[in-house]
Amino acid sequence: AHLAVNEEAEHIIATTDGILSALVALLRFGTEKGKQQAAAALENLSVSNGLAVCRQDGVIEGLTQLVLNTQDSKGMETAAAVLQNLALIPECRRSLQTPPLFRGLVNILLFGSSKAKEDSAAAIGNLAASEEIVDEAMHTPSLLDGLVELLLTGSDRGKSDAATAIGNLSIRDDMRSTILEHPGLLGGLDSMLNSLSERHKGEAAFCIQNLSICSIPQKIRIARYGRIVDGLVNLVSRPNLHSQYQEDASSALLNLLVGCSENKKSAIRIPNFMSGTIYCMRYGSDRSQENATALLQNLAFNDHEIRLFIIGYPEALKFLG
Repeated sequence: AHLAVNEEAEHIIATTDGILSALVALLRFGTEKGKQQAAAALENLSVSNGLAVCRQDGVIEGLTQLVLNTQDSKGMETAAAVLQNLALIPECRRSLQTPPLFRGLVNILLFGSSKAKEDSAAAIGNLAASEEIVDEAMHTPSLLDGLVELLLTGSDRGKSDAATAIGNLSIRDDMRSTILEHPGLLGGLDSMLNSLSERHKGEAAFCIQNLSICSIPQKIRIARYGRIVDGLVNLVSRPNLHSQYQEDASSALLNLLVGCSENKKSAIRIPNFMSGTIYCMRYGSDRSQENATALLQNLAFNDHEIRLFIIGYPEALKFLG
């Protein structure tokens, strides 16, 4: 474990026949302390040599045993760190998409230490594109409880990991409806969106962008909650903002307003809504400009009152032709 912290030694360990297999044997069949030490070595190795670790026969089985063993909190925490590193590697994710491993990650999310919860949420977020994982998530209500709790009370990193996991899980329609029903969700996203952290604002916008592809009543519920729409408008209006955050915020606004006259009329009452949308059309990335233009076109569609409102902004009319 100590040698694996050294980059040169780490490479030798990862590429020398027999060493990784010996570590995995210790991980699977050793004493409790031996398993912990093997997991610690694999954690260090997985930072730069994750693919070699993941391809080693038996490693996923050994890590699964550790994350399911609630009697060994140290082993669970170290295994979660290894899995978080491996889940960052696209080539490894298929091997990690097993129901027992997912149940172990949820177990850590609920009962692990603060760091273990963060690692678990990060791993779940990276695995959430898998149909198997989303199917498991649909039948594991406690997963959302753990993620929303982290969203509300976690560290800065914990909130980020939880928001990313929720955003990725909400890409699928049936999961999205389940997520939107969770009572603490919108409060957590509203808090992040209106926090002082630019990163948290952007991560909340990403999450809302995916969640807002929903029914009209759900769109109204999202838009009415706290200062969610104000927060999105502020993100769209920000100069020198990370383009991804502005893109996600403008996309979230577009999703919330499409087909929903109540949300449209609420949005235009926000003082910087039009100036922010125009700014986005002038200076945003290609995607932000497309979103902002579509937003104005949708606002003007089939609503005489809002069309008259837009006429008061000649610059907006230039973009609309």
